[in-house]
Amino acid sequence: MAFRERLLVGELSFSDKASWLPVTLQQAREQCRIAGSYDDATLTRLIQVANEYLGTHFGIYCVRANFLWRTNWPDSSVIALPVWPVSGVSSVKYIDEAGAEQTLAETEYEVLTYGVPAAIVSRRAPNWMDVHQPGRTRLIFWPTTSPSSVLPVTIRGVSGWDSVGDIPAAIQHAILLLVSEWYERRTATDVLSQETAYGVSMLLAPYAWRMTA
Repeated sequence: MAFRERLLVGELSFSDKASWLPVTLQQAREQCRIAGSYDDATLTRLIQVANEYLGTHFGIYCVRANFLWRTNWPDSSVIALPVWPVSGVSSVKYIDEAGAEQTLAETEYEVLTYGVPAAIVSRRAPNWMDVHQPGRTRLIFWPTTSPSSVLPVTIRGVSGWDSVGDIPAAIQHAILLLVSEWYERRTATDVLSQETAYGVSMLLAPYAWRMTA
């Protein structure tokens, strides 16, 4: 995707999360050179932690789930979503100036799910608004919200892939690198080795638009 929008401040939560793992236990055993299933409980936990790590540090959420994001309108016509991949957005709601919840009509925005990041783009004709400085105005692309609401916009949608087989191999390999390092280094430190951190970042670079590993 050609644009790179600043991620807005907000609160992100998930519900109805699928129970499957983003890599199989057999893949994890082979990566860690484990013969047998005697340590599957440990591997399962490490896979889950690695999956959460990709979400927290790279915005990649592999397992299918419903997401809810409470935020503000951006200054531009593009809302960059904090999750990827996104299969769809079910609703965009906001608190209007009178304090009532309104639903933004689907005809007033377009959801772009094919790029990184996934985004919502306004179809509304922009308005000029006085910014309380002489001779200065700015374009407004979204409806006016309540000044008393800290996070007046609520976006609901679906993130993640439908099954483990749909996840790109590079993302799965990044998870396996994390699992194998944490399996070998069972210490209190949360700092990755330089080699693993570099490898994970390079594998995820085509899929992540924020990288904080």
